[in-house]
Amino acid sequence: MRCIFIHGIGEFSQSYVWKKAIKLKPENIKEFNVLYWADIMDEYEKLLMHRYKKEGLLDRVLIMWFADAIAYANKRDEIFKRFLEIHRNGDLVLISHSLGTIIALDIIHAFKLENITLFTLASPLPLYVAKFPSRKQLMSVFPFDITNPKKWINIYYKEDIFAFPLKDYGATDYELSAKCLLCKIPIVNRFKSHGEYFKDKRVKEIINKEVSNV
Repeated sequence: MRCIFIHGIGEFSQSYVWKKAIKLKPENIKEFNVLYWADIMDEYEKLLMHRYKKEGLLDRVLIMWFADAIAYANKRDEIFKRFLEIHRNGDLVLISHSLGTIIALDIIHAFKLENITLFTLASPLPLYVAKFPSRKQLMSVFPFDITNPKKWINIYYKEDIFAFPLKDYGATDYELSAKCLLCKIPIVNRFKSHGEYFKDKRVKEIINKEVSNV
């Protein structure tokens, strides 16, 4: 069985993403890879900053975050191509974080992948789908449909402002509470908790348990 990790918004170097990803690697998985896509967005973001002279740190951070989220619809083919370069037929575990959960679900649907075990961490899926399962008349602004994987585990912190339970979409939810010191501060915890999944031993334990049961 193989495993691919798909990162979220705001990542810089590929080596940094690998350092985070390896913390979530299931114990009984030998073949592990990362779908790194941040550089695909880099050129667009740099041109945007240069054209409008957005040179401040806050400007750069906000553009990096929002440009990734919005530009994905136009860059998905390039990301799909990179996925195909590392994908092999057979059973696959996909571990994804934040916007990476949207990419993972999009890939599963686009390529009609089977025998997939999907882990979504801190998923903002309802923000992208823009419809509730019980109200089909509400259409998404993105051409986004869901093909449910064979097994779908969703892990989220109840404090995380960007994360949602996904049982209505077919996932098995694990709701946790963030344990970091700063996560105990009101308002701060709403944002800080979004990046804490890689440090949480409980997340790794859930992944190991669910993969061993595949």
